[in-house]
Amino acid sequence: MLRLSLRLAVAFVVAGSVVASCSQAPTTGIVIGVSTQTRVPKDLRAVRVVVRSQEQPVKCATFAIDVEGGTLPQTVAVTGYAGQRLDVQVAGVADGVAQLPAGDCSLPASSRVVRHAKTTLVSGENLYLPMPLQRACFDTPCAADETCSQGECRSADVDSAALVRYSDSFVRDTSFCLPPSQCFDGRIPALLVDRDACVFQLTHDDTISRGVNVEIVHDDLSREVLDLDPIDGFTTEEPDRFRIAPALCRRYQARRIAAVFVGLSCPSKTVLNPICAADAKTPVPDGGDVVDPAGLCTSPADLAPTRNALYVLMDRSRSMRDLFGPKGIAETLDLALASPILRTTLVA
Repeated sequence: MLRLSLRLAVAFVVAGSVVASCSQAPTTGIVIGVSTQTRVPKDLRAVRVVVRSQEQPVKCATFAIDVEGGTLPQTVAVTGYAGQRLDVQVAGVADGVAQLPAGDCSLPASSRVVRHAKTTLVSGENLYLPMPLQRACFDTPCAADETCSQGECRSADVDSAALVRYSDSFVRDTSFCLPPSQCFDGRIPALLVDRDACVFQLTHDDTISRGVNVEIVHDDLSREVLDLDPIDGFTTEEPDRFRIAPALCRRYQARRIAAVFVGLSCPSKTVLNPICAADAKTPVPDGGDVVDPAGLCTSPADLAPTRNALYVLMDRSRSMRDLFGPKGIAETLDLALASPILRTTLVA
């Protein structure tokens, strides 16, 4: 059985090496928010943050996330100066902190996922830089000036004008976080209406105006709630449709995403909304409701897919043609076998 998913949110206030004066001048800095919806400690056990300016270390830190209290938000405040260019790397590591090499200012060889950003400090602004570690970016190397976004490499440059001022609510406010156990209560599958563009439709006459969140199931059965974001998540199309981002669409077409679900009646999650701590401590298991973790028999090993067979019997009658359309069995089987869960299925 797969381990339960665990979410984390860690924040670091990072800036340059200039010491602040005793005056009450506005802080010039940046807050790096690190989050993940991957399975901890099955997939990740530690996080390392390395910040450089002009190729020199500015701030380096390593945090365990596989111990009691390891998922709590943490902040480290250092001030900087206007126009200072920062190079930020955040790595999710498979090893525990004790197994990592000494020194915090290098990325370990055991890093499973790396997020990279280059941005500039703005005078008098304490900005927020979200750095989510995504399951799709595991074991995906990118060039020195790139970062991974949903399994694909893109420029690591981040325009500071697109960042918002930091607020504690981004990592601590329980009224600001997204509770999947509530927002996906009665989750329903999304109906695919355009495979090429990855456009999905709500079912049961529901509309986007009610509030919609989108959850994907990766091919390893881990889950991820997407942000309302055209690059890393999804966008909505009134009245009842949404589409997932191009990188996610390509993963869906390649059967790296097994299923797409929707939850209604909650405001859409954004990159600023953390997953609620209550859901991080008592997560929803794959395919089930909230249960007591003490009552589960868990194992860190992945379950190998078993071989299975599907036998289909059809005749050439008019009733069959009317039911399945001019392409008959081909469309029916293509739709059923599009799921990665059935990739070992034999058909006859």
